[in-house]
Amino acid sequence: WFRWVLKIDCKYYILAIQPNNYTWYDGRFHTDFRTHNKYSKRLYYAFYPLWWFAHQWDVLIANNFNPKWNLGFDSLTAYPDPDPETSTVDGFVSRHGVDEVFSTIRSGAGTTFDDSFANNANSARLLSSVTTDQFGRLSRSIYLFDTSSIGSATVISTAVLSLGGVAKVNSLGSPDLEVVSSSPASNTALVNADYGTLGGTSYGSVTYASFSITGYNDITLNASGITNINKTGISKFGAMLSWDFNNSFTGTWASSVSSYLAIVFADTAGTTQDPKLVVTYNQFFNVAFV
Repeated sequence: WFRWVLKIDCKYYILAIQPNNYTWYDGRFHTDFRTHNKYSKRLYYAFYPLWWFAHQWDVLIANNFNPKWNLGFDSLTAYPDPDPETSTVDGFVSRHGVDEVFSTIRSGAGTTFDDSFANNANSARLLSSVTTDQFGRLSRSIYLFDTSSIGSATVISTAVLSLGGVAKVNSLGSPDLEVVSSSPASNTALVNADYGTLGGTSYGSVTYASFSITGYNDITLNASGITNINKTGISKFGAMLSWDFNNSFTGTWASSVSSYLAIVFADTAGTTQDPKLVVTYNQFFNVAFV
């Protein structure tokens, strides 16, 4: 029955099962390897109800009353560090003070940044210039999280990136917010050049209409976004307007006005609206038979 669950077609004694392989003995030792964690994933999906119960136990009971009872089916909530940063940073990066067509301002080098603001319209912003169909500022934001405590021997089931909104303006139109990867030069400080490090794969989005300016905007990460989580280090995300992501301005141009989505950064007092990454995962335990 257990071999049927794991879809292992082997008539010999199975000695051990690892996330991506199993070992059997027929007078000699043999190991069947797969290119991904096939067997741990099959265990997870086959026994999801048990995992769900264990996760609820860890989160609601063990973690709150006696951590020694924790079964290892946990979730992690991570925030960027406020200034001064010790392990993770957040903030905005911009190309500013120019007068350029959209494709040029999008692909140009960054000219300014800030990693100590509490919140700012430059989280994700496009500002027009006085020249018809040209722009003076494009801003993106970067969010880093220490997710090293998850550990490599885990399977992540869900991840939600929550960004607290404080304002939005659509004088040029109503773009969505896209979550992507980022790759700043440092984990604890931003520089102008980080403007060019945001990725081109969407990990999730929130529409302009749905973007809350009074609380969190919860964005459930897709499979690519989950893959971007570093289970033994720092996970690096970014956010940009959908015009920026698609390299296409589809709004209505007007002189010296903006469209933006303003997001709370970690330098806001407390953590009630700080950027937040919640990762739900389970520990993998080796299964051995003789």
